[in-house]
Amino acid sequence: MALFDNLFGQGDQNPWIEKGKNHFIQGRYEEAARDLGKALEISDDTATHYMRGEAFFYLGEPLQAAREFRICVEKKPEDIAGWESFGEALMRTGSYTEALKCYDIVTTHRPEAQNGWLRKTACLERLARYTDA
Repeated sequence: MALFDNLFGQGDQNPWIEKGKNHFIQGRYEEAARDLGKALEISDDTATHYMRGEAFFYLGEPLQAAREFRICVEKKPEDIAGWESFGEALMRTGSYTEALKCYDIVTTHRPEAQNGWLRKTACLERLARYTDA
């Protein structure tokens, strides 16, 4: 997938990243999460945390996904895609107040991001803050 080529570049030296990417592309998310965890033991980089978070998300494990996305935004706070994914994972765990903070960041930095506004509104509705929605 072109997305992962852009994230990791061509010819990555960490073999676990390549294994994780291949398993992810094949829809084998459990193996992808495991392989990417091994990759992180070699090189602790944001892109690998992001992909591992996506794998956990597809496995229906939003808490694990949120942990990975939290690392992403802590390491690279300017990564708006990381904030969006972190917010989505938090919403799936029912952490609407924390997810709202993520979408505040998304909509501040990318006011044209319709999905950010929709998710922000959904958080406000879940928090019964109807006048803010």
